[in-house]
Amino acid sequence: MAGAEYRVGGAATIGAAMGALQGRSVLSAGAGKAETSETVGMVYGTARAQGFVFGGAVSYGMLDIETRRAISVLGVDAATADYTAHAWSGRLEASYEAGRAAPLSVDPFVALQATAVKLPGFQESNGAAGTGPALTADDRTAVTSTTDLGVRLRASFEADGRPVQGYVSAAWRHYLRRDASFTGSFAGLAGSDIETSAARPATDAAIIGIGFGMALTPAVSLGAQLDSEFSDQGTAFAGTARLGDRF
Repeated sequence: MAGAEYRVGGAATIGAAMGALQGRSVLSAGAGKAETSETVGMVYGTARAQGFVFGGAVSYGMLDIETRRAISVLGVDAATADYTAHAWSGRLEASYEAGRAAPLSVDPFVALQATAVKLPGFQESNGAAGTGPALTADDRTAVTSTTDLGVRLRASFEADGRPVQGYVSAAWRHYLRRDASFTGSFAGLAGSDIETSAARPATDAAIIGIGFGMALTPAVSLGAQLDSEFSDQGTAFAGTARLGDRF
């Protein structure tokens, strides 16, 4: 991703970024796969006042999705689909510097996040008209919303003469809404209507984060972060790296 930030006075920052992402998921035993190409843009901002830090971000992404589902009917070995989805996301966060003992500080925080993904209706193609169970899916919008309540431990120090800021955070995440429904049918098969729910995340999860930022020169900085989510239904990881140039 590439973006730019602008400081407003000495206590606020606004920024924007754009980028492209690639994703791929594969089912076991060759049962199928999905490939995603996403173009995403976002705007964000932070403001500080009397020990409080307020932040917010909104983003939009357009996803080109290609799927392949393995079947074996009358010489047809796969059914494929190609469609475009749209995703909107927003996050609000507030934190407070509750304690400081140089070089450490402790910041409790609370956050609210929501994501909506608009998936269009589509029909699979199996390469042979009227042959094989091609799936027809109804259009739908999947909404997920969460709250986070946690604490962030921050540290400022020097490494090889360069200033470094790092943090470790731990939070409890509660899912307010977890849409995962699907409705559709198999083309040409009477009575094949489908209504089901995909796997949903657990209602509550533990969130662990770690990150750092380092000034390479007075104008250039390098940063990275890793976020992880743990629950009784699975584990997820997400990482980002950042290279900034101040001008």
